[in-house]
This record gives sequence, C-alpha cells and structure tokens, in this order.
Amino acid sequence: TKINPFVYSIAADINCVKYFQIKLNAGRHYRLPTFNDLYWTPGGNLNLQAEHGWNEEITFIHKHEYKKVNWNIAASFFNRNIHDWIIWLPGENGIWTPQNIVSVWSRGLEYMLHFNFKIYHFR
Repeated sequence: TKINPFVYSIAADINCVKYFQIKLNAGRHYRLPTFNDLYWTPGGNLNLQAEHGWNEEITFIHKHEYKKVNWNIAASFFNRNIHDWIIWLPGENGIWTPQNIVSVWSRGLEYMLHFNFKIYHFR
C-alpha cells in the first residue's frame, strides 16, 4: 500500500494598525481521486494519480467604523502550483472521463466589499 504524505499549512494574522490587517497562508496540497473519479460508470479512470502541490495566499483587510456605518474591504492574492490535477474532459464517443493534467499554475485576485449600516433597530 502507498502511504499518503503529511499535509501541512502555516498561517498568520497580523494586525498592523487599528484599521488594517494582513493574513498569510501557505500549505501543501494533496488530494486522492474520489470514488466517482475512479469508478463512475461510464467514464471512471482507475489509472488516476493523486493531485499534489503547493498553495500560497495573502490577504489585505481594511476595517472601518463610523457612527452607525461599518465596512470591510479585502483583497486576496493567491498562487497554486498543482501537479497531476484531476479534470473531467470529454473522451471518445462523448463520454466524460477524469484525467490527470501534468501541471497547473493558477493565480489570481479576489476582492470583497462588505458594507453594513444600522437604521433604528434594523441592520
């Protein structure tokens, strides 16, 4: 039998000043093929390898309150390097089958704005 690797991550929340926070996160990625990936009829693939790789993320958060109004603005930057990524693609005769992609590099930006205000007893 094959032993699954130790999967770990590290994270930190840093409060820089009263209204500003930074969150850091990095970790190892490992995912075994699911039961459906392996045995779905028709289309399962018993030859799939497990996904493995790394992911990193940094988030900048600005929080502010003024009287009955508060808001949070956050921007997250992420980077993922995954090997043997499992993806379902159409195969022969139009049957969808999971396959391993040798290497995938995904990166991007996520943005969030949360605005909240209170009028009388309503929020």
